[in-house]
Amino acid sequence: MRHRALPWLVLLALCAGAADAADGARAACTLVFGQGRNTGSSGANLWDSVNEMFSAQVAATIEAHGRRVIPLMASASSVNPAATGEMLLRKATESGCTTIVETTMFADPAAAALVVRLRVYPVLLEADAQTGLTGARIGPPLYANQRDFELSQATLDRVKPAVLGAQMAAEYLDRDGAAR
Repeated sequence: MRHRALPWLVLLALCAGAADAADGARAACTLVFGQGRNTGSSGANLWDSVNEMFSAQVAATIEAHGRRVIPLMASASSVNPAATGEMLLRKATESGCTTIVETTMFADPAAAALVVRLRVYPVLLEADAQTGLTGARIGPPLYANQRDFELSQATLDRVKPAVLGAQMAAEYLDRDGAAR
């Protein structure tokens, strides 16, 4: 009788291990959000393309390090911080993500700079003691990496968004791994 129960116990243990692994993968979810900041009908498509390349490489680099990644892009022509924040929280909580990586490349004419930035934010869950409801909010940045280049045509021709995405994501992962 004892030998008949053994296969069931093994199956039960395997199922429990798979559930633990799935929970671990869910906890390690990272939402990678890319959006340019430069608007205007003539340049929005260019900034969208540049930001898509940069963000896609950041997402691929993070995913290659074993994290589940949810990529999300917004057009440079649709900048609405309040709506974007709500959308990010909704998508992060629906997907089980605990981290948001924001990526952006944009021109800052006032500083005569091309700005390339990667910031990492925690998704914080908070319970309301009175209602018992749980809500989410985006916490302060845990990590920020920014590179400023001279804003010139030569720079725009030379900068490779995918290369910068891989480098900056690797720097974050190195720092994040050292912090654990």
